[in-house]
Amino acid sequence: AWIATTDDDAQFNRILRLPEGGLQTYSLLVRNGEIQLISGGTVLSGINIADGDFHLISGVYDAAAMDLILYVDGVEVARNPDVGTPPTGSEDLFIGTSNSSATNQFFDGAISEVRLWNTARSQGQIVETAVELDPGSHSDLTFFLAFDGTNATDYKNGAPITRTGETHVETVLF
Repeated sequence: AWIATTDDDAQFNRILRLPEGGLQTYSLLVRNGEIQLISGGTVLSGINIADGDFHLISGVYDAAAMDLILYVDGVEVARNPDVGTPPTGSEDLFIGTSNSSATNQFFDGAISEVRLWNTARSQGQIVETAVELDPGSHSDLTFFLAFDGTNATDYKNGAPITRTGETHVETVLF
């Protein structure tokens, strides 16, 4: 995800969340200015990205190695080896919020783009596709949503999303 924020004191400034029965299949958030990835375990970036600049944030769950890996601007900043298997399920993906407007937990900042892949991405792959990407040329790219300040476009499926607060459900993410 490409994000920018200056919020360095929120506990749960969520970029995206895929919940399952009260647990988190996958969650990427800014916590006290640092990036946190939750997926079968937790890893914290150790660096503050709440400087107002856009950063490429990539969270990877490597099922083969059972590792959680966190990248900021294409550089590995943290790794948690031997994490558990994340829960699986069919709940909706939430971007820029926890899972309910009632909790009033919306992302404090800007989200420019969100991509989901069904394979563990290497550092080289993350850097290679950081700026330019042809969604049709990557079969392992399952979701690609880009925002232009007013609208959002699902580039993987070619669907424009034009209303603020619109719910967009992907049936197969991984």
